[in-house]
Amino acid sequence: MRVSHLPLLALVALLMVGCGREKPAVPEAAASAVEAAAPVQVTLAKQGVLEEAVLMTGHLRALNKAQVHSRIGGRVLEVRAREGDRVAAGEPLVILESSSLQAQERQAQANLQAARARLEQARTGRGLTDVSSELEVQRVQQAVYQAEANTARAQAEHDDAVHNLQRQRDLFAQSAVSKYAVEQAELRAKVAAEQLLAARSAEKAAREGVRIAQANRKQVGMRESEVQAAQAAVEQAQAALESVRVDLRDTVLRSPIAGTVVQRAVEPGQALGNNSGTLLFLVVDNSTLDMVAPLDERHRAAVRRHAPVQVQTSVAGTVLGKVVDVIPASDPATHSITVRVQIPNPDGNLVEGAYASARLVLRQVEGIVVPRAALNKKGEEITLVLAEDAKARRLPVQVLFQTELEAVVTGIPAGSTVVVSGGDQLQDGRLLELRQEEGSQA
Repeated sequence: MRVSHLPLLALVALLMVGCGREKPAVPEAAASAVEAAAPVQVTLAKQGVLEEAVLMTGHLRALNKAQVHSRIGGRVLEVRAREGDRVAAGEPLVILESSSLQAQERQAQANLQAARARLEQARTGRGLTDVSSELEVQRVQQAVYQAEANTARAQAEHDDAVHNLQRQRDLFAQSAVSKYAVEQAELRAKVAAEQLLAARSAEKAAREGVRIAQANRKQVGMRESEVQAAQAAVEQAQAALESVRVDLRDTVLRSPIAGTVVQRAVEPGQALGNNSGTLLFLVVDNSTLDMVAPLDERHRAAVRRHAPVQVQTSVAGTVLGKVVDVIPASDPATHSITVRVQIPNPDGNLVEGAYASARLVLRQVEGIVVPRAALNKKGEEITLVLAEDAKARRLPVQVLFQTELEAVVTGIPAGSTVVVSGGDQLQDGRLLELRQEEGSQA
């Protein structure tokens, strides 16, 4: 029996025909769209201002400070201020012992009175008659009597003070009185001795007046040269008195300025020498401070007096100052100039010596502001890629100024959508998938 193979051959033929057919083509537009969809970050170009600024560093200094020294010597009786105290201009800081100078003042006053008396005698002596000379002798004799009485009182006071001093010392030896009582007795005895010396000097001057009056009685007048000499003696005595009074005034050491005491180097009981130069107080006025800082000499032309400066400090944060001076000299070693910045300190938060940094704006550039990362440079040409209708468009721009993060350009309008990164790889017309840059509004 023969088997027919026709049906099998027909099936093989149909399979071969099916395998030889072409697959349906993918639409060309769809393939192009998938290839062109480049994801990019974009932001808006905005009208704005960028600042070119420099940072200067230095330490704050007080514009006004005063050192207090003692011109005269003596023992310190009182100290009336400590570190941190606010003091007014003219406020007493140190009081020195002045009893000896007070006695010298009284003696100088007596000497001046005697000199004036001699001058008066010299002036009136010219042309005096014998009668008037006798009257003058009587007048000055009365002055002698008064001076003798003053000397007697001073002697009595001195004797009593000496006796009291001895008694206090004896009691102190028996522990009956304090050392302070002995010191007070010693001081009283010292003052009494000085007063006695002054009284004796006045008595001596009065007796000298009598001698002159008696001499005038023997002559009708005095020569003009004697009058001039008497006038010189008065001036000399006046100068001596003024000198003592200046020393007395300087026993009270006062603050030359209003400010804060930042240093004190004196204590009660301390002995000071004449013109020793020892610093006793340092008073600082912190109401206005300044900072002297170096700046690259290339920026000299851009620095203006009264330009605002932002000063950053660790003690008071950011405060506003201003440029008050630019020193017209450059350091040949560092090629820098010196800028002085003044900082008001009405609240007293800033302190002298604090470290500070100052931001000084040299210039402001206004224009279209874009991220610096959006700039694409090829050779000498700089371009930006804009996203227009979701397609890339490359435009040349000119950079006017740039900081670390941003740039001011010309060549595009404000409001343009700018590709921030990856623009150097994009061709004009490339379809874009826009992704807004963080912190921007597209």
